Amino acid sequence: MAQRDLRSLSVYPAFKTFTVGASGCDEILLPSACNQVSIGCDGTKIYIAQNGYSDTDDIDTNDNAFVPASNFLIIRLGKGKNRSSSLFVQSSSGNVKVHVILEEVQ
Repeated sequence: MAQRDLRSLSVYPAFKTFTVGASGCDEILLPSACNQVSIGCDGTKIYIAQNGYSDTDDIDTNDNAFVPASNFLIIRLGKGKNRSSSLFVQSSSGNVKVHVILEEVQ
């Protein structure tokens, strides 16, 4: 799969769309100013994870969350040392377009 490096984004909200597959996850590297991420897919359930995974791992089995088809999940990120620097996303079936909204929420 692929690593999606979004760390250079500096204007919010930022909208990104990319394709992910079902055979391994894609890592999304998050900008430091971003503290809220919305993620979803039109028509297919996707899995997201953070803890203990690496790019290309299969995350559809353990320690994940899922976003139902045609929905978004909003994730508030921690602050300081508790802040996640990346998220992992994988399709439940085939190659799909994932939509990501990055925000800097007050």
